[in-house]
Amino acid sequence: MQNHWLIKIEKNKGKNMKFYTEIIREKYGKELSWIEVQALDRQEHLAILCKLEEAIKLDQSPYDIEKLSRAIQYSRSGMGGSAMTPYTCHFCGKQDIWTNTAIPNICKDCTDEMAKAIILSGFDLSKSQKGITNETTFTS
Repeated sequence: MQNHWLIKIEKNKGKNMKFYTEIIREKYGKELSWIEVQALDRQEHLAILCKLEEAIKLDQSPYDIEKLSRAIQYSRSGMGGSAMTPYTCHFCGKQDIWTNTAIPNICKDCTDEMAKAIILSGFDLSKSQKGITNETTFTS
């Protein structure tokens, strides 16, 4: 059981080496050999596995993070005057500029994080086909 996370990492990295390499570089500042990764403690293995599974899920999602992010940001805006308008993000406090006076009050970085969270939540966002048919029944 002590090698459980390593086995899962090894299984996932084989098909997703690009993500695995990026995660290792980001976390440790350099590439680590498989022997070096094996020598890490279980908490590190779990952290690597979680990041790897997240990257795979985002990559395999049918939803485009950039489009979902823009949809979130634009849904928070409305009609506005034609002027570049500075605003402060209500989520992180970052200063940003919007293309009109109907500011969204949420920056692009926060909408990106929100879009990723929506995708990773696992909710099915597609319309349900339940009860939808092409046939119409008439009774007399």
